[in-house]
Amino acid sequence: MENRGKEIVSKYRQDICQFYINQLGKSHHEILKAACRVMKEFTSVEGSIEVIIPNLGQICPLLLKLTTHENPEVRLYAFIAIEKIVMKCPNEMKTFLPDLIDAGFFQLTFNFQALDNAQEVAKFLATIRNIYNEVNKIFPLI
Repeated sequence: MENRGKEIVSKYRQDICQFYINQLGKSHHEILKAACRVMKEFTSVEGSIEVIIPNLGQICPLLLKLTTHENPEVRLYAFIAIEKIVMKCPNEMKTFLPDLIDAGFFQLTFNFQALDNAQEVAKFLATIRNIYNEVNKIFPLI
């Protein structure tokens, strides 16, 4: 798919989104890592946000659950996918804001053994704060 990959993914975006939502509920860590990475990349495909938004009620709880997975890479990729989705549709993700913050602080407080994860989660929390400060003025600047 040298130069038509995104075009084909865009054409079948509904089916692809549903397939990877199903994969986010699997148990094998390699499948979960791949599904999180695809969800992150999927946000950059034309028309994907229109498919993601109606499915946020499924996607976000699955990704949030993965932020507590036993595998540190699964946790890391889940945070990265959530961050990308928040960046693409902040207003629609606003209802998940308390859960996003809780997941980030839980990770920093109790699961910080992997330094790379801690740095990525700190970046995640900063991005969440900045997006919601700019878009919704939820967090005043201190």
